[in-house]
Amino acid sequence: MVNWYAIKANLQTTLLFLGFLVKNLILVALLALPTTFAFAGSCDNSWQTAKDCSSCGDRAADRRPGGR
Repeated sequence: MVNWYAIKANLQTTLLFLGFLVKNLILVALLALPTTFAFAGSCDNSWQTAKDCSSCGDRAADRRPGGR
């Protein structure tokens, strides 16, 4: 005979754990975003590479009016 109450309890516990895990992963991702954006744009020259490994190009200070 199948113990449906035990199956339901195990399923509820698993879903609670997965919900907790997903919430924590989202929180970590959201907390990491501001630091990523802060370092991504620190370019003095257009030929440099930003800390996020993208090319600085037109967002560099030497390409902007009044830039370094």
